[in-house]
Amino acid sequence: MKSNEFDIISIFASMQIYRSMSVPGILTLYKDRIRFQAKGALEGKEMKDTFYLNNVKSIEKSYLPILSRLVITENDGEAWGFHQVDQIEAKQFISLYEDVKSFSEN
Repeated sequence: MKSNEFDIISIFASMQIYRSMSVPGILTLYKDRIRFQAKGALEGKEMKDTFYLNNVKSIEKSYLPILSRLVITENDGEAWGFHQVDQIEAKQFISLYEDVKSFSEN
């Protein structure tokens, strides 16, 4: 990351690795990409940490009883799930993602 680059929004999320295993970390939206940075024992060892916006097909949100789940689907159909996302933050993240994506298309 360049030192003069600022994040648009950062939220806490856990990347789902396997059905019963998630890695906690921070999901950050930039003007050209989304980045996941793991925290704790797996910091720096993420399976995937960068999603370039031109390769992102969609971001979908599903509500769970207390928290939300975000799913980033890439153009090739690969989907990456992020759990334990605050519902308000999930809504903000998607709204800002849509703004950035539409701005970059114009």
